[in-house]
Amino acid sequence: MMKKDDLQRLRKQQWFYINGLYLFYIVILCLLLAFQASAFIVYTLIGIVFLLQSMPTLIFATGNPLLAIFPPMRTIWQYEREKLGVVWRRYYLSQSLLQILVALFAFVQAWLRWGQATFLEGVPIWYIVIAVIVLIYIGNLNQHLHIRRFDQMEQAKLIELAKDRSLFTMILAAIFLVFLVVGTILVGVVFR
Repeated sequence: MMKKDDLQRLRKQQWFYINGLYLFYIVILCLLLAFQASAFIVYTLIGIVFLLQSMPTLIFATGNPLLAIFPPMRTIWQYEREKLGVVWRRYYLSQSLLQILVALFAFVQAWLRWGQATFLEGVPIWYIVIAVIVLIYIGNLNQHLHIRRFDQMEQAKLIELAKDRSLFTMILAAIFLVFLVVGTILVGVVFR
């Protein structure tokens, strides 16, 4: 088991790395918007980012890809893996599945917007600013809840949570896919 002081130090570093990644994404988004990238390009890049984030779990059997990139974070990854026990892969696969669904949604949006003008056409810039702020807040809240679950829950409860989470994710994925297919058909056939 990891010492509480070491764990708190690593969790602060984790917060720094994750928010640094958010800042990197914001810079890329700002560059795309500054060069008036098309909606197709923006949505395709969003899809690629989410698809790439899901791959470490599927290919290399690691949890959060951020934890695999930075050496100090490997200790966190090992701690979380030990705490989850045999269900660690199921826990992270559900996270990867959600990222793949977001990537799929972005690719469908890119396909639907093929040949259209810039991403921002008709959209006030403050919508993008608000969306970025909300997404950063949600990302940080999710990370806070994740850390609290791992650092404060007993292992047995955490394992049960992982099982429930994977079941909920499968149900959510099925519903999402139905809505995505129906929505794509409606937009692709009716509105074109």
